[in-house]
Amino acid sequence: MFDNTCAHSFLTCSCTFVQTLANVYLALENDLEIIPVLNKIDLPAADPDRVAEEIEETIGLDCTDIIHASAKAGIGIEDIMEAIIQKVPAPTLAAPGAPLRALIFDSYYDPYRGVVVFFRIVDGEVKKGDKIRFLASGAEHEVTEVGVMQPQQVPVSTLQAGEVGYICGSIKDVQDARVGDTITLSTQYKAAAAEISKKNGNKPISEIEGALPIKPLPGYAESVPMVYCGLFPVDADDYEGLRDSLGKLMLNDAALSYEPEVSGAMGFGFRCGFLVSLRCPYEFLVLTWTYSQRKL
Repeated sequence: MFDNTCAHSFLTCSCTFVQTLANVYLALENDLEIIPVLNKIDLPAADPDRVAEEIEETIGLDCTDIIHASAKAGIGIEDIMEAIIQKVPAPTLAAPGAPLRALIFDSYYDPYRGVVVFFRIVDGEVKKGDKIRFLASGAEHEVTEVGVMQPQQVPVSTLQAGEVGYICGSIKDVQDARVGDTITLSTQYKAAAAEISKKNGNKPISEIEGALPIKPLPGYAESVPMVYCGLFPVDADDYEGLRDSLGKLMLNDAALSYEPEVSGAMGFGFRCGFLVSLRCPYEFLVLTWTYSQRKL
């Protein structure tokens, strides 16, 4: 995985189907470098010129040098790699001695290792044996494995600023590691908190208004659901399994939220929130197929 792909974007469009533009507009709003790529140009129905014109008209991107690619036919792969080197800026150098700050951009649940967190280090470094703290949740865990993707997971001794990798810490609670949260070292956080407390008459850090021992990386915010639905298992014995499945699903979908709900007719279940109504049937299918909750 490339060091700076978390901070920049690819606009990958199929010649036969253009996907949602929401992430493209989000990248434009944040002034990120966008590399336009036309995929699946080997298909008989492909019309690269028409799609490139639609991108220019819809988004306003200059598609003069748009890359034509096909993973199946091996077309354009070297051009994409070269575009990354030429257009994506290198990570900014971190200040010497800066405390660890790493941004979580993805995660998944492994039944043997717990939650595996993918992150990019902005400042500092992390290694096996360190005790880390998630700033949003306040949870702390000892690092049992740190590594990079090549593309399989390869353990390494240390990850430093500008690098992208994964981390394991026997994290069992899926709510501890949220996409968009900032990771720091527990020792650095406590040292900074003690210094702030000392300057404020030894007040507890929780009682000092606006106190931030380690400043979180910008961008993290809890999603605000706009659509709700009730989800109830047919068999009451499946309640715990459904709760665990929702928690695992929430790891990969920050827009999903849920809370326990009790219905006189349906029994115990959950009130699930989504950003848009189309997510509701999608999440239901994922729960049914991936987590084997077949009686909802």
